[in-house]
Formats: sequence, C-alpha cells, structure tokens
Amino acid sequence: MRAKKVPYRAYLFDFDDTLVKTDAKVHVYKDGKRIKSLTPTEFNHYVSQPGETLDLEDFVDPRIIMNAKKYKMWPALQNIDAARKMGRSSSDIYILTARSPRAKQAIHNFLTRNGIDIPLENVITIGTDSDEAYDIAEEKGKVLQSLKDQYSDIFFYDDSPSNIALASKIGGIKTRLIDWNK
Repeated sequence: MRAKKVPYRAYLFDFDDTLVKTDAKVHVYKDGKRIKSLTPTEFNHYVSQPGETLDLEDFVDPRIIMNAKKYKMWPALQNIDAARKMGRSSSDIYILTARSPRAKQAIHNFLTRNGIDIPLENVITIGTDSDEAYDIAEEKGKVLQSLKDQYSDIFFYDDSPSNIALASKIGGIKTRLIDWNK
C-alpha cells in the first residue's frame, strides 16, 4: 500500500540562468591549453570532445556567486517566499543545481542575503568535482522522483530543455522552461 501524499507544494528552481545570471564560465582545455569558455547556457548544449577537460572552478567561487544578478524567476521565488513568511503558504522551496556541493553554502548565503529563507539542505547540488561525465538531466530527475512522493504538487523551473523534458516524463511535475534559446 502506497503512503498518501501530504498536501504540500514544492517549488524547485535551477540556479544559473533561471534564478540568477553570473559571470561563471566553464573553461574547456585541450592539451593543457584553454580552447574556449562557455556560459551556463552554452554548456547546456555543449558536447565535450575527446581529450578535452572541463574547469568548473568559477561555479564554486563564492565571490562570483555572491555577485550574481537576479534573473527571470527571481520575482516568483520572492512571491512564494513572502507567502510562506506571511502564513499564506506551507510550500517548500528548493534550489536544484548542477553546481558542485562546494557551492552549496555560497548559494545559501546569496539567497539569505537577498531575503530568501530556506534551509541549507533545500539547496540541492548534484554536480561533482571530478572530470567524470554525468547526465545532469538524469541526476535532476532522480531528485525530482524522490521528492514526488513527499508532495502533492511539484513545480520545476529550469533553463535546460533536456532537464525539463526528463522532468515531464516523470509525470505529475509541472514544468516551465526558462529562456532556453538565449
């Protein structure tokens, strides 16, 4: 027998190019030389070539995170957080990002500094600190699937078409694609 879902909503926001814009870049190296630097949006569509290594250090740099500029979904995040603070909502807010766990505290600090109060554990970082490739959409899908049984409604906002497509396949998750073509 399956447990009954509690009547709560969860809102999950991607961090980069959904809630904020930063100057962070993915630096691509081949034979020890930097051959290009990619924005998060460009990286969403990038296919790594043999012999290339990726440098993601910008994405864990607290200075870059703290200098982020609020973006498209920031007003929605503020509205949901304000409704919770005023007792009009019991929804939970999560940040679901491909950044490394080393960025978790800086992301939480940025949110707190900008008036968004969520528990540190609600900042979910699925990235790794290794060069080993992994499927971001699949990892985000695993998190969404695990949260699906805890909430009656889940809303997921992301700028990556593949992340949104995978979330849509899970079923029962309302999705919104943010500026994927820019």
